[in-house]
Amino acid sequence: MSDLLFQHKSGDEMREEATAKGDDQLLEQAGLLNRIFFDGSQFHFQDRQGNWQPNNRKIVESHLKDANLSPLCTKDEKMSQMERALKHICVNFRVDYAAPLAGHLRGIYNNNGNRVLVTESFKIPEAKEGDFSTIQGVIDQQLAPRPGEGIDQRPWFYGWWKHSLECLIHGYQKNLGMCLVLAGARGCGKSILKDLIKASLGGRECQPYSYLIGKDNFNGEFLKAELWVQDDDQCSTDAKSREEMAAKIKKIVADKVFHVRGKHVEAMDLKLYRRLIICVNDEPEKLLVLPQLHDDISDKILMLHCLPPLDAANPMPMPVKTAEEQDAFMEQLEAELPAFMHWLLNEYEIPDALYGRFGVKHFQHPDIRAVLFELSAEQTLMEQIERVCFDEVTGFWHGTASNLFSALSGESSPLSLRERNGIYKASWLGRQLSRIAKQHPERFKQMQDGNGSKEWYIARTGLTLDGVTPSTFRQHSGEEDGIEDDYI
Repeated sequence: MSDLLFQHKSGDEMREEATAKGDDQLLEQAGLLNRIFFDGSQFHFQDRQGNWQPNNRKIVESHLKDANLSPLCTKDEKMSQMERALKHICVNFRVDYAAPLAGHLRGIYNNNGNRVLVTESFKIPEAKEGDFSTIQGVIDQQLAPRPGEGIDQRPWFYGWWKHSLECLIHGYQKNLGMCLVLAGARGCGKSILKDLIKASLGGRECQPYSYLIGKDNFNGEFLKAELWVQDDDQCSTDAKSREEMAAKIKKIVADKVFHVRGKHVEAMDLKLYRRLIICVNDEPEKLLVLPQLHDDISDKILMLHCLPPLDAANPMPMPVKTAEEQDAFMEQLEAELPAFMHWLLNEYEIPDALYGRFGVKHFQHPDIRAVLFELSAEQTLMEQIERVCFDEVTGFWHGTASNLFSALSGESSPLSLRERNGIYKASWLGRQLSRIAKQHPERFKQMQDGNGSKEWYIARTGLTLDGVTPSTFRQHSGEEDGIEDDYI
């Protein structure tokens, strides 16, 4: 019996429904039913062309008057028709967000529990068959393999771009994509690639750098742009900024919802489309703006090396010496973009070997990765190990991370106090050794001896551990020759 009672609506609910139905009729009389919403500060009215226009209360009242809704109360009414209509809008047509939203067509959405009014659709070029030889020439110049250069970076680039377009066009729920890094010499053309991607994704762009390094927590403007771009003129290279950037990139790439905090706006979590591109010069000091490629972020970054033109006198497929030639070149690229998009969407197939969690597998060009490693904390640690564990005679070392920590940070260590304080603890040192071993497997290995215990085996610069096992280590280390090894 009690279950049956809950199926009946209370008297208050029935009265509210009847009132709402009557108020709907008022809005219908004014031609505003489902065409006006309130976001807490502004009213948003849909005009005859379907566009949503923000208006204040005074404009809405004028529209209601024109629809013959009375601003006066009769003797039997507590509220006028106009007041009832305004209240109905504010209560029953309230939205949590009203503005353009990246990756969404205009309309009303339930977005992660939030009622959202998207006021403007994204607009991308219509894909059409045709010639795109100029665009192909720009891509080939920077990403195709050169004589003596065995890496063809184009499949990763095409795969990332194709996946990004498909997610935007089809509105895939799982629409996440890797951060794309375009590293190259100044003037090599990487900005042209970025501009073409931007145009294909609708042309809306924001600059999130202050947010990426933790200097600005307000990010509401990012909701309106499909493409997020960090250019190389923004360059903080301190460790804290790089660590903060790594944490933000992980969220941008992998989180299904994005935490939004705008000025004077209540924070909320929304699903939105976004792609992050970082354009950076390939000089070592410029590359330091990028985060260190640790395991937890390496699979979220696609890092391509944009090569300089083979012919410096003719750097592009068309002449670009004068302003007129540059304008003609950009117009040609824009004209070819629909044809390139058609090829990318309908003819290009991502190789099976390249499929990955974010459309394509991650990849970092080895030249750029090597420079980043040389500038990293791991490289500094390698140099410290070289000073502490080796001399003119000793070429090999082995022991646990705790043994190495004692050697590096102990009182007898030749390292300075500042250097020793930078070696935090044995567990941190173990993680650093694992990262070094991935970059230099020929010199750093963790091996298990016959007793089942694991130790690190390290060779001095110029030597390798090739063919070395725990059982043969004494022979390789020189102990059989009567050399006294400095084992820890």
